Amino acid sequence: MIVFYCPELQKGDCLLTDDEHRHCSLVLRKKAGDTIYVIDGKGNAATGTIISSNKKQTNFTVEQIDSVERAGSKLAIAIAPTKNISRIEWFLEKATEIGIDEFFPVIYDHSERKNIKPERLEKIILSATKQSLRKYKPILHPLSKLTPHLSENNISSYNCTVAHYKEAQSSLTSFLESSSDQLVFIGPEGDFSPAELAQFSEQGFPTANLSKNRLRTETAGLIAAMQLVQG
Repeated sequence: MIVFYCPELQKGDCLLTDDEHRHCSLVLRKKAGDTIYVIDGKGNAATGTIISSNKKQTNFTVEQIDSVERAGSKLAIAIAPTKNISRIEWFLEKATEIGIDEFFPVIYDHSERKNIKPERLEKIILSATKQSLRKYKPILHPLSKLTPHLSENNISSYNCTVAHYKEAQSSLTSFLESSSDQLVFIGPEGDFSPAELAQFSEQGFPTANLSKNRLRTETAGLIAAMQLVQG
């Protein structure tokens, strides 16, 4: 099934613009009278009928919208963008397909990359959302340093765990609470600094192992995503 994205999906007349319009009109050559399947990334989906198309947009109409309530707790990962940006792009694609709801890019003391292109990352997340037939598009939060990130109210509802390799340490799954929103912190290629580990400790966040082996940042992120989804 080919899925299109329309953030302003509603009953009646709607529009596909930009990349969605180009894919529909120029690549797939959809025309008036054809049906398309559309999501808004907020739990709503519909089958629409194309009315017309021009160089800038595809016009379609919707008679009925199917809504799906978000099931279970929110699952989130706070992760350092990798020096090789393609690695974090790969992680975002796969973690979206697996079922992560929110991503928090974080600059740590040992981070080698201090910037990202959110527009590109959003496109990767959207593509993975459509490919995996998800009704909810994951949220990509702004890049932030750790200290202001910890003080933000948007993580206060989460049960937080820090993924930090250390022998004889408890596994991540032992700290997960199925009734709570979950957030796992993944460090940079240079590992967390002692000051950051102290900050986590002050916040009361436990540290946990993801594997018996030491993992790359993006691999750790993906393992954490799988363990979060599996509960």
